[in-house]
Amino acid sequence: MNLLDMKLSEFQRACQKLGINIVEHDLLVKEMFWDGFSPAEVEEAVDILDLNNEFSHLNEWPYVS
Repeated sequence: MNLLDMKLSEFQRACQKLGINIVEHDLLVKEMFWDGFSPAEVEEAVDILDLNNEFSHLNEWPYVS
């Protein structure tokens, strides 16, 4: 299926098949759909957000170990 012909519901199902939590990332998925991104690009964005959250403690100042 062509991405240009894909409906939002089909896009969301494609994202779910990639393991993206649609409830948690609902706004991101919708925004990226309307901006013309692919489900694979949504997956990359979610991975980056998850990594940022995983290492957010490094952004604290001053860092004390």
